Amino acid sequence: MRTPAGLAAFVIVAALACDADEPDDAESGADALLRALQDADYAAWDSTEVPAPSFHGAQVRVFADPTLAQAQAGAAISRWPTGATAIAEVRGADASELSALLVARRDRDAWLWAAYDREQSATSYGTAVACVHCHAAGDDFLRSFTLPE
Repeated sequence: MRTPAGLAAFVIVAALACDADEPDDAESGADALLRALQDADYAAWDSTEVPAPSFHGAQVRVFADPTLAQAQAGAAISRWPTGATAIAEVRGADASELSALLVARRDRDAWLWAAYDREQSATSYGTAVACVHCHAAGDDFLRSFTLPE
């Protein structure tokens, strides 16, 4: 298990205090996840601004992948579907400067959390208990999106 060099915390909620919970392959898993999200053109997904300042930074835009967006627009559910992904772009006072990229992806039994610094180097990856602590207050661990009723 490796502990990341710190970074300020995750949104979809103060610091990127999520510790890496995965073994040595966490870095390659985090890199593969980031590449997949970039290939999927996440910046074109539905998004919303989080009221400023948020726990994660001065300016945060949260993106919902099509799985998450469709679930949110659909019938009542008690948890997000497997594969649903939310991404938070965190920016400081200068909106043009990305300071962190935060990811939550729903697996069958849990959420996978990942955090990247301004150079898009992974700072945390895994089940990240620190992220879960704050996100437990959200709808199925997401704070920027509510489950449909």
